[in-house]
Amino acid sequence: MKHAPVLLVIDVGGTNTICETYDLEGSELLSLTDSTAQIFAKGTEGFVQHVKDFIQSHMAMYPHTALGVIIVGVPGVVSTDGARVISCPNLKALDGIALGEELSQATGVSAYLYKDTELAAVGEQQLGAARGFANTACVMVGTGIGCGLVINGQIWRGDHSLAGELGHTVVIPDGRLCTCGRRGCLEMYCSGKAFGRQAVELGIAPSGGHAEKASHLARLVFEAAKRGSTAAEKVITSGFALLGIALANMVNVLNPGIIVLGGGLMTGSAEFRSVIEKSYLDSVRSSAVSVPALVESQLGAKAVTKGAWVEGKRILESL
Repeated sequence: MKHAPVLLVIDVGGTNTICETYDLEGSELLSLTDSTAQIFAKGTEGFVQHVKDFIQSHMAMYPHTALGVIIVGVPGVVSTDGARVISCPNLKALDGIALGEELSQATGVSAYLYKDTELAAVGEQQLGAARGFANTACVMVGTGIGCGLVINGQIWRGDHSLAGELGHTVVIPDGRLCTCGRRGCLEMYCSGKAFGRQAVELGIAPSGGHAEKASHLARLVFEAAKRGSTAAEKVITSGFALLGIALANMVNVLNPGIIVLGGGLMTGSAEFRSVIEKSYLDSVRSSAVSVPALVESQLGAKAVTKGAWVEGKRILESL
């Protein structure tokens, strides 16, 4: 009896890690979400064991399937061959790790690494808000901020895998120290960790250990703004205005057909969306015949795993 091929897709996020299996038709078979910090408490060995345990759980439920490929999205820069994490500022345990090779050796299945926002861009371009656009930018604002690019229908990483590092473009010279080691990066002013840090600075949240809870603390800033805190509102509007400028700069350089905005920080912040749009339109080149629209993600929290399914299916069908 021939076993039906399935794909394992993994979204390693700053807060949670999602493992899912899909069949070739795109039907989800098994899904598991766990704390990224807990999974990586024992380093990459803990992650590899977590994946092996998940595969065992899948096979127990679907014994007549065969795992064909593993696609992993990480919040960092990966090598062009999809084998190694080059840099991962928000998850230092992955810096320089040949995670694709480790997973392949441990499972006996080919594993490929992608930047998570690359997969989100593919998902939105194929299945979501950017369908019909050959050139797409997908900006995810969560614990950090990143951008995936699809150019002429294909993921574009540039010659050294650094394309789309929007969160690490400098917006304030000699500004706040970033986790990447430089100063003034956009991510230090508009992200979950940026707003979480400022929640502590404003006295909205208690100090101590806030770095690990940045995304949760960011929510407190938005809640304070809704209650009328002018200080909290200023923090949000300043950060979102910088994001709008960064998006305009990207359009002036790359001119994608559409920009998809997603990520946890965009959820629940609809009342501040106009700040991003105004800053963006004020900053984009005025002579542009058509300014790329800013649209909301249609796939939401599934953008990365759905994009991973698209890539995994493409790889299997090419074999």
